[in-house]
Amino acid sequence: MTVPFVGRAAELDRIRTLSRTITVDRRPSALLFVGEPGLGKTRLLNEARSAIAARHGLTVVGYEPERTVPLAAAAELLRTLVRADPGGRLSELLSETAHVAALEPIRVFEAAHRASERLVPLLILVDDLQWVDELSLALCHYLLRAAVSGQRAVGLVAMSRPSPVVGSYSDALRHVFGDADQLTVAELEPLDRDNGIRLARALAPDMRMERAAEIWSQAAGSPFWLAVLAASQGDRQADHVIDLQLRYAAPDAAELVALLAVGGRPATIDEILRIEGWPEQRLLAALDDLIAKGLASRTERSVSLVHDLVRAAADQRLSEETRRRLHRAWADTLEKVAQGDLGTLRSALEHRRAAEMPTVDLSLRLVRSPRRRWLGAEGLALVGSIADEAETTDPGVPELREATAALAAELGEDRIAHERWTLLSDQVSPGPTRERALLGAARAAYELNLEQASRVAIERARAEATRSADRIALDALEAEVVIWLQDRPRDGWPLARRAAAEAQRLADATGGMDRLPTDDRRAVIGALRVAFTAAVQDDQWRVVGEVAGAYAGAARGFDGAEEIRAMLATGSAASIRGESREALVTRQRAWEEAHRRVYPSLSVEAGFPFAGALLESGQVGAAQEVIRETLDLVDRIGLRGRLLGRSQFVAQEVAFHSGDRRTTVAELMRKGDTLDRHSAMAAYQLLATWLALLDGPAAATEVVAQVEAGRRCAADSGCPRCGLELELWGAKALASVGRWAEASHTIRAWDAARPDPNPSDAVTRQWVEGLVTAQESASAPAAAGRLSAALTAAERTGRVVDAIGIQLDLAKVLSGSDREAAVEQFAAAAAKARAAGSVALGRVADRGLRELGIRTWRRGPAGRRPMEAGVLSRDIELSPREVEVARLVIDGASNPEIAAQLFLSRKTVERHVSNALAKVGARNRTELARRLMEIDASN
Repeated sequence: MTVPFVGRAAELDRIRTLSRTITVDRRPSALLFVGEPGLGKTRLLNEARSAIAARHGLTVVGYEPERTVPLAAAAELLRTLVRADPGGRLSELLSETAHVAALEPIRVFEAAHRASERLVPLLILVDDLQWVDELSLALCHYLLRAAVSGQRAVGLVAMSRPSPVVGSYSDALRHVFGDADQLTVAELEPLDRDNGIRLARALAPDMRMERAAEIWSQAAGSPFWLAVLAASQGDRQADHVIDLQLRYAAPDAAELVALLAVGGRPATIDEILRIEGWPEQRLLAALDDLIAKGLASRTERSVSLVHDLVRAAADQRLSEETRRRLHRAWADTLEKVAQGDLGTLRSALEHRRAAEMPTVDLSLRLVRSPRRRWLGAEGLALVGSIADEAETTDPGVPELREATAALAAELGEDRIAHERWTLLSDQVSPGPTRERALLGAARAAYELNLEQASRVAIERARAEATRSADRIALDALEAEVVIWLQDRPRDGWPLARRAAAEAQRLADATGGMDRLPTDDRRAVIGALRVAFTAAVQDDQWRVVGEVAGAYAGAARGFDGAEEIRAMLATGSAASIRGESREALVTRQRAWEEAHRRVYPSLSVEAGFPFAGALLESGQVGAAQEVIRETLDLVDRIGLRGRLLGRSQFVAQEVAFHSGDRRTTVAELMRKGDTLDRHSAMAAYQLLATWLALLDGPAAATEVVAQVEAGRRCAADSGCPRCGLELELWGAKALASVGRWAEASHTIRAWDAARPDPNPSDAVTRQWVEGLVTAQESASAPAAAGRLSAALTAAERTGRVVDAIGIQLDLAKVLSGSDREAAVEQFAAAAAKARAAGSVALGRVADRGLRELGIRTWRRGPAGRRPMEAGVLSRDIELSPREVEVARLVIDGASNPEIAAQLFLSRKTVERHVSNALAKVGARNRTELARRLMEIDASN
């Protein structure tokens, strides 16, 4: 039955608006229609496909029986992306041999995003969203979030019945888009009387107007039921028409309807032939009968019922015996063709359960699959219930219960993991399984921050541990408990060192890392990772490189993610040892490897220290690019607001040096009170350092306040290492604002706490000593000598930005006794700052020269005009990014056009325009453009 498309003018207008947004404005947009069954949502979606002039379309279709099957709805979308990027990382990740460790869904999402970049402008079409599985919805959300972050032309049109799923998803979309004009959620109404009559008469041209109106009324405006009633001339109720068609169908046709109803999704001709064992001609005859009755449709080699309402009616007519028989047939067929595909196996498991067949063996295949993490919390609950319902003595049940507990741990469901590991340890007899369960329970208790439970579980596990690898894992875990849950890093280091030594002995006894069994090698690598962390926390800088090297050697060739983490550890060790150039090279390699192998979370983890190393080495522009890419990735994977430690402040440090210094200081001040104590300590340290640099003694009161706030956080956080870092840089800030006594007291206390500082801290310590000496001895030569030594050390180790800072302080010390030498130092610092791209340090150097009577206004070595350099006047200075945005404002570009050209989000563009307005003192864009042109011309 071919149903013409009638009405829906308002809906088509919305679709055309979305089309213009993604194809003309080149902005992302989303349109979500919600309506009851039978209102023509699928047909409207097909109209959208035709109306939107996107280069490519990706299709996602939900089916009720597959709503718990991971990525079932997105299967066609993924196939399209693989074809778009042949031989790319997405294809490799989806291949069964691409990985040994469990494949994280986020890696597939990021690879899909990269492949989709080849297809813009791109349209994602989602049908029956209420039945789309959780992972497919997450993938669509990821692609849209990436499009919004990068202002790429990606559109989404989705159809759904009313359900909690559509409510949650629309809320998520609102959060992503922010701007209301880019997201529309609309209710799909029944056809009005005029369009209903038009549809009825289009289906039955001989039908009288009055009869068509009656049919429209009977169908309540539903296009589907209008079509059914029009075919029967409205002699019966709509549901009775389908019932009669099913009741009087030929036996083969009735069997085919039943098979499709139980399958719950379109089936291929080959699947049906395999299940039924019919000759193909017999199947085609039955299919033709169903198509003639308007119950089924065929697309090439795929067969489906025309609507879910037909499927529901057919399913109601089935006897329990027939339903079980067909579920059994589907389960057997899917298992035979699955070839390890998790989605197919998950479908087979649902059919097995419905057929009341054994499920333990198939559940075990699922939880041991390389894609087991795709099962998610819902899949975990399913296999967990199967494991719980089975008898402990049944074959495979202990193995399933262990694998389920392990999966819970992998998914971060630590409470479930703790309960399952504990229960398993009570259910099984002493032996390897019980030992693994006790170790798993101890690990889960640690992840839940349950200190006492962790210690009890560790002791219980240690009492029964017979394997060296298990004892090593327990020693490493105990070290983590002591360091992180008890805040005793000094006591944790000996424990971690012992675990690392035992790990190395085990590897040597076996003949090397490569000869260790997989689980034993994992325990060895874990122990070495913990030993590295413990060495860093206790500032064991003399051995940290050795430990990092052992960790990297153990991880090499074992697991891609662990290799990258070991690279990061090696980079950190180099930085601690004062080898900044080596740290930069290693961190760059880690960042590139994480990107190449598609580990999004590790790309973020590597991006911040890599950007920090670039900044430290005087490559502010390159650091900006890495930060921009890293923050885009943060937005895509949803980590914004959950980054820990100093890494989250690298973006602010880069912004500070690139010109947004006052804005950055103000933003960090506002943010300070919202951070956890440990992160806030780092924020206060940065603020004290920046305020001292920018304003000198005039900022003394504020600098003292920031240092004191940091100290309160240090006392609360229980992290002595970070607390000592705060004291070192706090002493430097206090000395820079003339609080000499406090600075001297602070640095002496620091010396007592850290008698053997690492080389990196030793350079900073020498810097502070030079500043303090300037006051204590009132001897400029002595202070200059110490600062010169610190400058030489910083330059030798590649700490370019710190070297510029030291040179600025050296110039300040000399300015009171040797003006010519001070001018020379300020000028050298200014030149180095410009070469490094640090606007902030360059402005400080220029201010120092002006205070000595030296003119600093310049057109620049390359003849750059002030507007190009960002310096408009002594009082007005724009950041490089604000200059780019301002030039486009002058050219008359709108915010969306600027965002598209500069690959920024609209919110970022709005922020830059607002900053420029405030700095220039303009009230609107027109006045901003006029003022900028006037200033540029006058200069």
